[in-house]
Amino acid sequence: MDEDPISCLNDVGHWRGRADHARALAAQIMDPRTKATMLQIADGYKAMAKHAEARAVKGRKLMTTHHLSPAGASIEKLAP
Repeated sequence: MDEDPISCLNDVGHWRGRADHARALAAQIMDPRTKATMLQIADGYKAMAKHAEARAVKGRKLMTTHHLSPAGASIEKLAP
């Protein structure tokens, strides 16, 4: 695997791309059980994308409500 696993974890596009690819593969599969399994995998990737998106939203909220000091040593809450 060429990509850093940690950066992939939070990459919404990565997980959506995997879901799309799994669905494309499922479309080519004739065996119903195998096709169903591939679609379940695609659904799992879609869920990973949703989790990554939730982490990104949470991170943006955190960054707008907290401020790191210039030294990066402490966190101060900004006024609302």
